[in-house]
Amino acid sequence: MIERAACTLTAPARIAPGQAATVDFAIVAEPPEDGAAGPGLDLVVAVQAGEFAVSAPAGEPPNHARVRLATGSEARGTFRLASKPARDRSGPARITLHVFNGGVPIGCVSVASAIRAGNGTAPQVQETVELRFGPAVPPPDLTLFALDRPGSAGVVDLAVAVTRPDRPFAFRDLGSLDLIRERGPGLTGALGRARERAGAVERRVGGTVADFVRRILGAIHATSDIVEADKARREWAIADEGGKLWRRLPKACQDHYQRTIAGDPAFGSLLVCSEDWRWPWELVQPPQSLPARFRPGGAKPPMLGARLAVGRWPPNRPLPGSLAVGAAGVAVVLGDDPARLPAGSRKELRVLTERFGAGAPRPGLGSAGFVALLGGGTLDLAHVLTHGGPNQEINLALGADAGAANGHADPDATILRPADLARHKVDFRASARSPLVFLNVCEGGAVGPDAAAAGGGWGEAWVGAGCGAFVAPYWMVNASIAHDVVTRFYADLAAGATIADALRGIRIAFAENRHLHPTWLAYALVGHPAATVALP
Repeated sequence: MIERAACTLTAPARIAPGQAATVDFAIVAEPPEDGAAGPGLDLVVAVQAGEFAVSAPAGEPPNHARVRLATGSEARGTFRLASKPARDRSGPARITLHVFNGGVPIGCVSVASAIRAGNGTAPQVQETVELRFGPAVPPPDLTLFALDRPGSAGVVDLAVAVTRPDRPFAFRDLGSLDLIRERGPGLTGALGRARERAGAVERRVGGTVADFVRRILGAIHATSDIVEADKARREWAIADEGGKLWRRLPKACQDHYQRTIAGDPAFGSLLVCSEDWRWPWELVQPPQSLPARFRPGGAKPPMLGARLAVGRWPPNRPLPGSLAVGAAGVAVVLGDDPARLPAGSRKELRVLTERFGAGAPRPGLGSAGFVALLGGGTLDLAHVLTHGGPNQEINLALGADAGAANGHADPDATILRPADLARHKVDFRASARSPLVFLNVCEGGAVGPDAAAAGGGWGEAWVGAGCGAFVAPYWMVNASIAHDVVTRFYADLAAGATIADALRGIRIAFAENRHLHPTWLAYALVGHPAATVALP
């Protein structure tokens, strides 16, 4: 069985406007360690190159090709590129090759080229990435690729692959999403005034992708300040923010959703394979103007996270499949004495104890105790119930007095940060386990300066440690509603729902719940959208 391969992409460093060039790829399979020959693999390679027109070998679709990879062999191919007539200006251009095994993305490799006139032969650029063939998992119906464009802060190139078994594999570019450049009134005041009073001159708002995501999530969370009696206003405010996200999408992306996805209930799952997976795709709100056939009974179209089961995963990482939880592999990690927890958190603890047993709660571990638990090789499910702090810190003490009594007087002994997982060399792969981590901590899935200072945030930290799936809220959550979320989440998993479908049901509950509180929308999945969890 092929376990690893090296994928190399070679392209010209410079392509003159209006001229053609070739892009070559090679995939070399490593022989298995036991030396035994195994079955070959049928792979698909697809090119994402928004600045260029792409053509493939004869008989293949324009931007992807099928190759056969045998044990210890190599597969090679060539694509032809030509700069589009409208792209006659100079500038950076990214060329990315995606590799699929059974419809599941297993890695990508990129080179930074450029559209620029010049004399003589352009030098070649070459990059190589390791492909690792993980467990066999069912492909998502749709895989969306969102990759940062080099040299253009805040611009993301989008492409989508359709991998449903009843349709031929399809891959297409969807254009570029400019996350930062903003015209108009802004996002519920979160972007400030978009026009100067003197002269009403438009100005542009700069920043990073994480800054933009932090602003939109902040605007969504601000709706929790709207009094609960004004439910209609709260619903409108959240839908308005989701509508702004929709309007930011490239027209090709909007058209693809309306023509291919919205009216076809067989499309049920979406995997976002992104260098910055924290763009809140779940909150995108298609417009009321969608054709009536997409809106049964004339209802408002559901937001993307209520229409599709959404998961996300970084490129070039093996995608875990379904998970299994043993009776002794559950830990409910508390950051406070159970008696000191808020009422909603005490209810949550009671639900978790009833489901997983009296031995599941682990109060007052401190950071060292939690790290030891993670490295013990027995963990299948970690549900963390505590308070969040600056720089995505989580509190793992019993409180000041109890913490000192248990040897946790040093603040570093009671606080865990995302970077601490790598610092303590937490690696679940050493025990061949891929646990589900549910971080029910305010802003556990947040982005922005705090996450950057924390070494990229908890999503990156848990994936780097080899977790099978990670669930956390984007923003601050209401403890009582969080209890309802957790109750429903584990009940749905026990009934056989996928992780992503369980979260989708929770988002649907937002529209059905009388409070219309944004806590119902806060939770996002880093993991395979078709993964299930076998609970004890």
